[in-house]
Amino acid sequence: WDVFRVHYWDVFRVHYWDVFRVHYWDVCRVHYWDVFRVHYWDVCRLHYWDVFRVHYWDVCRLHYWDV
Repeated sequence: WDVFRVHYWDVFRVHYWDVFRVHYWDVCRVHYWDVFRVHYWDVCRLHYWDVFRVHYWDVCRLHYWDV
């Protein structure tokens, strides 16, 4: 059992896990993450952040600061 555990588990761990980690993870990381990061994050950053910055900040600055 130890022989089975040590040998086959290491083979599984090293070979298949690296293949999974390197290939599929990089594909996931590079493709989907960049799509998420570039598209959705820029949309979030540009749209919502500007709305927040311009609208709420000016309201805060003009109203509360002048008071």
